[in-house]
Amino acid sequence: MIGIALEDSLPRHAVDDKTDLHIRTVSRGINWIFAITIVDFHLGAIAALLYFRWSGLGVFLVMWILTQNQKLIRAFDKFLAETDAA
Repeated sequence: MIGIALEDSLPRHAVDDKTDLHIRTVSRGINWIFAITIVDFHLGAIAALLYFRWSGLGVFLVMWILTQNQKLIRAFDKFLAETDAA
């Protein structure tokens, strides 16, 4: 429904015309470097499920909490420096 409303609001040539970049990309076919990279990332995500360890999750959570605290400390320090409240 939104797509139909958008197409109705645009001039007809804006909807039908393809850009030069689009035409060149489609005419080349599959970008194999990009396709292989995406497949590799998906295979890595599936393999990561086989190597799950609760201790790794614990280390991740501890490090995540510590880095979030660092961000909070730096933001508060910046606030104090800008307001001359220190």
